[in-house]
Amino acid sequence: MPVTNESALYITDNSLFPDHTIMQFTGQYDMDGKEVYEDDIIIDGREYSDQRQYIIKWIDNDACFIGKHGNLNFSVSNWPKFAKVIGNIHETQTEKP
Repeated sequence: MPVTNESALYITDNSLFPDHTIMQFTGQYDMDGKEVYEDDIIIDGREYSDQRQYIIKWIDNDACFIGKHGNLNFSVSNWPKFAKVIGNIHETQTEKP
């Protein structure tokens, strides 16, 4: 059920948009200027990178977004200038990191 106040609408579940996936914007942009969202799949977009894929996740305990690949994690705020969004886990058929 959505919660409203004078200036905002807060969606607390998916009942208003059952056919859509709601994703949280991280406040960061990739190397091409594309917005980076939770559940996006990103790679290091530099030519010499290993093209390892990371999934963007929110970590409650640290109150931050991270890029996760197996046991490797990085803070999204430390890496977005080299990141390239290649899809997200809801729309992209790929091997999950």
